[in-house]
Amino acid sequence: MSDTQTADGVGLLKKGFQILDSFSATSPSWTQAELGREHGFTKSTTSRLVRYLCDTGYLTQASSSGRYRLGPAAMDLGRRASAQFNLAELAQPVLERIAAATQETVILTEYVERRSTAVCVYQIESRRDGLRVFENVGSEFRLTEGAAPRAILAALPEADRETLLTAQPLRKRASGSLTTPDAVRKATERAQQLGYAVSREETYEGVVGVAAAICWPNGLPVGSVAIAAPLMRYDERGVEELGRRAAAAAGEIDALLGGASPAGSPS
Repeated sequence: MSDTQTADGVGLLKKGFQILDSFSATSPSWTQAELGREHGFTKSTTSRLVRYLCDTGYLTQASSSGRYRLGPAAMDLGRRASAQFNLAELAQPVLERIAAATQETVILTEYVERRSTAVCVYQIESRRDGLRVFENVGSEFRLTEGAAPRAILAALPEADRETLLTAQPLRKRASGSLTTPDAVRKATERAQQLGYAVSREETYEGVVGVAAAICWPNGLPVGSVAIAAPLMRYDERGVEELGRRAAAAAGEIDALLGGASPAGSPS
């Protein structure tokens, strides 16, 4: 096969992914003409790609409207990707580096959308002498409680955040817990401005936490990376440094997710 043929094949593959990537929660159906205009493809190219994707089950066409939607093959691929996806395995090298740099406990959470919670799925405990912080793997937190959940909350669409503020009761877990919707809103807005969330004695006495959201290429959160430490060890500048490290680590994992899931998050 010549280099030209190879390049043409890669180009068609890229265009096929562009078409599949067009289908989202906000744009679930398209016509051929709309797909062509969206991506600047010729009519013949669009027709050939759409016909192939329909033949292989990745797209399906409604007989009543003529519009296209993702087909059963795309849904099956999403299910298989979701079943095999392991955030902790993907993020582990990044988490090990940040744990070595800070010598504090590093925590990875996953967003459980159906329960609107954050679950601790992995941690690297601090090896410092003296006071140390740790979390139990499997612990589950409401998105309104603490830095790791609130980083996820800050990455959600505004309507979803407001729904959670009214649906999830706010409770006092420690002396610094945020117990009013306005307090949570302000802290969430601050997290959006900084790029990381901060909590001081919100879930445990004497503990400061910083966390940044890990997001799919479409911007929706998959979880968060957090650093937890004894509050007495960190002044304001120290907390800011931890926050920047958490945000940088989350950015690295975001980039890995982009490579692992080029068409967006699993279904």
